[in-house]
Amino acid sequence: MLPIVVTSLAGLLMALPTLDQRTFALMWIGMTMMITVLINKPAYLAFRYSLLSGVVFTATVFHWMPGVGSDSLGISIIGGTMLASVSLVWDAFRFAMLGFLVGVIRPRGWYACLVWPIVWTALEAVWPHLFPWRVAHTQLGWLAFVQGVELVGTPGVGFLVVWTSTAFAYSLHALHHSLYPSSARVDRSHGRASLVGITLGHVVVTVLLVVASALWGTHRIDQIERIADESPHLKVALIQPGANRAKMRQSLQSQSRAVSDQVDLVVWPESSIGGFSKDLHSFRLEAEVRAMVKRSTETDPRPCPDLGCHLLCDGPSFPGLSNVEGPFHNTAYLVDAYETIIGRYDKRVLMPWGEYVVGQQYIPMLGELLGHGEYISGDSAHSLVMPSGERLGVLICYEDLLEQPVRETCLAGTDVLLNLNNLTIFNGSAGMWQHQQIATFRAIENRRYLLRCGITGPTTVISAVGTVEQQAALDIPATLVAAVPLIHLQTFAARYGATINWICPLLALTLLAAQLLVPPRRTSQSSTDQEHQRQQTG
Repeated sequence: MLPIVVTSLAGLLMALPTLDQRTFALMWIGMTMMITVLINKPAYLAFRYSLLSGVVFTATVFHWMPGVGSDSLGISIIGGTMLASVSLVWDAFRFAMLGFLVGVIRPRGWYACLVWPIVWTALEAVWPHLFPWRVAHTQLGWLAFVQGVELVGTPGVGFLVVWTSTAFAYSLHALHHSLYPSSARVDRSHGRASLVGITLGHVVVTVLLVVASALWGTHRIDQIERIADESPHLKVALIQPGANRAKMRQSLQSQSRAVSDQVDLVVWPESSIGGFSKDLHSFRLEAEVRAMVKRSTETDPRPCPDLGCHLLCDGPSFPGLSNVEGPFHNTAYLVDAYETIIGRYDKRVLMPWGEYVVGQQYIPMLGELLGHGEYISGDSAHSLVMPSGERLGVLICYEDLLEQPVRETCLAGTDVLLNLNNLTIFNGSAGMWQHQQIATFRAIENRRYLLRCGITGPTTVISAVGTVEQQAALDIPATLVAAVPLIHLQTFAARYGATINWICPLLALTLLAAQLLVPPRRTSQSSTDQEHQRQQTG
């Protein structure tokens, strides 16, 4: 009964930092508790206990998913709960596989504390999931510590969290066995004193690494902020129209015109304009625009006539003039002060279920049957370049959650990251803030300012060190005006990626193969083990 209580509580503690960043320390405590229970458990028991932790974790983190699923798919809350349960249990199996694989590997000796973070990081890298959360994302409340993602990526920071938690878990385990010698058998490869020494050694090493990371992060924050101050700036206005969709275009236009003479660029959110043909080259002439629009209920389909400054906006686009029913790209348009379209960016990573049906690549008719097959992905990470030379790295909706698309955008050359999103489906739930929490790591990894512009929010200015410099309230019309530094650094993580993402899967496979393929070496029991057996059978 005690292991069930402890692993359930561990799952809850690990989840809380995703709801409140200030509770980041609870991830370390919860992970330590879970691993303490799992140490030396048979694989089947470790699977059950860690699955329980995973279910509690995912149910707490994604408690908003049944309502969002119900609204997005137009089904009952019961149906939404059933679909969410499948997704949540699937993600919980990541925890279960951690316990199971370590149980199969049965680590002993000095490397035991390293097996857990290796396996967990490997699972983070290969486990398919909809919402790409990682252990590192729970540490945003400790901003100095997470600065290391520019070197080792989010997997590297998560590795250190799990390694430290494992070291403390094994120390507690070894200390318990030292105080209560008859409670369990000792590792045959080491005596009790040696086992305590090994685990305490891991504790010292990991604590020193954590302290060094935090100190380096503090120094790096000061350094990046000085670089930002000395960099050229771009004056940007982020326009959030609010929840009233009937007056969205009116709100966007009036708010934009109010600040157009103060800024270089006005940014609108995702889905802020209608669908236009890719043959359209300018929004200046109403008759020409009307001839190339898919459908429009607006009196004038042009985004914002006579704005007088550059505009970045988003809507569907289709090739030619006869393809008004799709397929569409989700396209961001860069429009100059003369209303000429000077750049387009097509979204590369489509949103599962929102823009495509999972499996439609194998069953082409599936998307059409479920009404989500009309969007296709873009294939270029190019920046949109303003006439004065500023390079805008555009990310649409889901793309700022993912390491690879953002990295590709920065490698292609960009001065600032702009995310255009439409998160109205989240309806103000924790999912909106978890999206921003993950996206913040993209700013730190690549040392770029990240501007997030949403229909209902969160519309935000995030610095290159992960601080939220401006934040609009949800659901209401709002305008954020910011002078944004244009930073040209290229970080190690941006240049080479998170190399630990492929190193850990290889190490995990090697450890697993060594355990399954190499026959165990027969050893005689120590006198201590024999005495323990006599006590158990006595």
